[in-house]
Amino acid sequence: MNLSDLDIYKTIYDTQSLNKTSTLLGYSQSNITARLKAIENEFNTQLFIRSHHGVQATEHGEKLYAFVTQTLSHLNQLKADFNRQLPSLLISELLFDFLILEKKIVSITDTLITIKKTSDIDEELTQRSYDDVFTFNPLTNNTYQLKATELLEVCFFKGSVIPAANPLPILINSDANCPLRQLTLSLCSEADHIIEVDSLENILKLVANGQAISLLPCYLLKNDAYQRNDDKAYNITYFKYQH
Repeated sequence: MNLSDLDIYKTIYDTQSLNKTSTLLGYSQSNITARLKAIENEFNTQLFIRSHHGVQATEHGEKLYAFVTQTLSHLNQLKADFNRQLPSLLISELLFDFLILEKKIVSITDTLITIKKTSDIDEELTQRSYDDVFTFNPLTNNTYQLKATELLEVCFFKGSVIPAANPLPILINSDANCPLRQLTLSLCSEADHIIEVDSLENILKLVANGQAISLLPCYLLKNDAYQRNDDKAYNITYFKYQH
């Protein structure tokens, strides 16, 4: 009985059908029938009673099912343990671009990285734990210890080539907890034309196309598609936590 037989046997038991099993697992029905027969021969017992309604587990079939489900559970746990050998990092989209792609402080090949919107960080931590968390907002989860508080320099961007029509609208992220959005709103007046956009990627495209200005990390100015809108710069605090 090999590892694939475990899945085959469990699916036969759960569906009570050789035909459904073949469909779900992508094997031909003849292959499923042959594997079941091989398993029964290996254990020298009948595991299922066949009828035109499907298959029904015998007493020995029930015992083997209990063994199979327990074994699959152990295998899945073992796989999870192997994956956990890599450190895990939860990080916001903006910080991923800055710290991982730009600063390269974490290896993407040696770390299991999960990227979430700033608003979704706390909720994600209720679903699973991470070794490290980089976020703009202080965590409410007290199982994480603050390791560092650092600053990200930002300024207002516009495209390198902008149309004659001015003033341009100001773009903010639709994520209510986005720190760039919050700072932008605190700096702007009611007279400013502010537009919400659903992602950082789309904001960057619109600014590069000369259709708007937006508050963005200063390190992006190395891209020739952008230029400063003015000479002012601001700092946004972000936090590094460890489990």
